[in-house]
Amino acid sequence: MSADLRTIRPEFQEILLNRNLIKIDQDPMGVQAKRIIKQEYIHVFTRPIMPVYQRNSSMAVAFLNRYNQGTPLKVKFTLQALGLTHPAGYQAYEVFSGTPLGLFKPGDTLNESVNPTGVLIIRFNVVQQSAGVEENDRAHSADEGIEIIYPGLSGWKTEF
Repeated sequence: MSADLRTIRPEFQEILLNRNLIKIDQDPMGVQAKRIIKQEYIHVFTRPIMPVYQRNSSMAVAFLNRYNQGTPLKVKFTLQALGLTHPAGYQAYEVFSGTPLGLFKPGDTLNESVNPTGVLIIRFNVVQQSAGVEENDRAHSADEGIEIIYPGLSGWKTEF
């Protein structure tokens, strides 16, 4: 980065100094993010991160909205579609605000919005296995279980 943090606008400084984002960037696993979906206006990236529990890593997932008009794009996905298959589930957090989104199992569906030219980053922390939960190792392609809803320019339902 080639900006002096003392002189940039506060809203940009807040993004660049976000502790949750820095933790993902400097994660000890050191694995680069991988783009798993590339559509016309949305790209989805995943990156395995710490902590790890019984070969199941936590994961950071980024949804990049390249659409520059209208209202936010809706993303709807199951954790399993992102490769998150640990039976005990994952604790999810929105990265920029640190807001907890809840506990999600592999088959659970998460619905979120991504602002035009914006990014949504969610951290999924693996939960330790609880007694009586069975492992399930079904493989899925990245596009299966992920739905992107493109609104019209105004967001009115009649434009769908």
